[in-house]
Amino acid sequence: MSEPLSMRMRIAAGILEEFNDHGGAILYPSDTPWRPSELRREARHVEDEEQEAAERDLMVDELADALCEAHNEVNSSDPFGPIARILIENGWRKDI
Repeated sequence: MSEPLSMRMRIAAGILEEFNDHGGAILYPSDTPWRPSELRREARHVEDEEQEAAERDLMVDELADALCEAHNEVNSSDPFGPIARILIENGWRKDI
């Protein structure tokens, strides 16, 4: 059974307030009128931000795994940065 419309409206208002404060800055006053089309457009922007954050988190996890793997392969007689060499050989590059 679906929640009553009044309850869903209150939840929606709370979500709008959360979005207004998104990122620590007040983007819109709490009494700003919203049209559904505007909210959908903003949702796409927030979705893009969430996707970028998820991709960064995944890259950090992949780099951590690669570092552990490289550390296990290190030849201690190689004085020229064996871990860096292994990471470069495996395709890791610094983005500029």
